[in-house]
Amino acid sequence: SGLQITGIVIATAVIIFVGASTYLRPGKLYSTFYNESIQGLSKDSPVKYRGVSIGQVHDIRIATGTQLVEVLLRIESEWTPDESIVAQLKSIGITGIMYVELDVRQAGENVLYPAPDYKTEYPVIPTKSSDIEQLLTGIKELVQQVKGTDLQGVSVKMRDTINTIDQTIADAQIRRLSEGLDTAIVQAN
Repeated sequence: SGLQITGIVIATAVIIFVGASTYLRPGKLYSTFYNESIQGLSKDSPVKYRGVSIGQVHDIRIATGTQLVEVLLRIESEWTPDESIVAQLKSIGITGIMYVELDVRQAGENVLYPAPDYKTEYPVIPTKSSDIEQLLTGIKELVQQVKGTDLQGVSVKMRDTINTIDQTIADAQIRRLSEGLDTAIVQAN
């Protein structure tokens, strides 16, 4: 009976220690906000700076009163992001599993600053659209351009151009045939 109680106490202590260790882990928390799907990103997903693992995703939640998704990052290294750093969702191969990549913002780069209107609990790292989101945006823009194109007008112009080319070829063939007849008549005479 005493052995069972000791076992239960040890098991409880281990569970509490393992659960608390994720919250007592050293590091600083930062918020990032996304206005796109974060499917494939989960708690404990890696956070990397230029490919070097520097922490992990601490929590994912919907930002209060907004349509944004807040991702809390725990940076466990001595490195501290400054105002030149931007976060982006990246995919690990073709698996669909995502991680957060931090990098230095490039000059002229389109950076988003989605953030709620209220003061956040943690410093905010700005984000830029994921590669997938940028690709989808490009496809949407291309579709809109195609929709805006006057395809019927283009087809009429193409038909007129083809008719003109056909007529020019026919005229050239008639001229050549006429010259051939003229030559044959001269030779016959």
